[in-house]
This record gives sequence, structure tokens and C-alpha cells, in this order.
Amino acid sequence: MFALFPMLVIMVGLGLAPIVILGALWAVVAVITSTIDGLDSVPPLLLKLGAALRLSRVQQVTRVLVPAALRHIGIGLKLALTFSVIGVLASEFILSTYGLGHFIADAHQRFVIRALTQASRSWCC
Repeated sequence: MFALFPMLVIMVGLGLAPIVILGALWAVVAVITSTIDGLDSVPPLLLKLGAALRLSRVQQVTRVLVPAALRHIGIGLKLALTFSVIGVLASEFILSTYGLGHFIADAHQRFVIRALTQASRSWCC
């Protein structure tokens, strides 16, 4: 995913835009893969039940597939939040001149342990 970063910088330019786009891409990929996994894990018996009840394709999707995959979609949303934050911080390490990622990278380069621990405390707690 970070291989897209140079292309985003060329297309969008420097600044906040490529960082936000990369964070959003991380989130979208997590939700889509989790949703596909959830839809693939629907038991065939439920699909046969929908066919036996003569549900239309739209009704099968709304009444059988989505409720059966809802747990996986929720997991995907939780993962999306985490992945987007990680993607934004990692992008800030590379390009940004401000933000938490830049602060951590700068403190790491200058070997300021106190600043590193304060940054990690402010981020997680």
C-alpha cells in the first residue's frame, strides 16, 4: 500500500492530501476484504432457504446475505479504524513536516527518549 505513496505525491502534491488518501485507502481495503470474507462464509443452507421462500435477488441480499455477514462487516469497520490510523502515522513519518508521526520521527532521529515516551502516551491514552 505504501508503494502508492510516491504516485499519490506526484498526482496530488505534497501536504495533507496524500496522507489522508492513503489512510482512507487502508480503511477501504480492510472493509472490502472483510465484507467479501463475510459474504463467502454465509452457509449454503441459508441461500437454499431464501430460494425455497422464493425471495427475489434483492430480498436475498437484504434479508439473508447482509444479516449473515454483519459480524464480518463490523470487524472490518474496527480494523479500518486501526489501519487508517496506522497508515496516517506511517505516512507522516515519511512526508509530513507536522503531526504526531513527524514528532515521533524527529524525536527518534535526535534520540530524545522523553519526547518519544510523551508522544506514545499522548497517542494511546
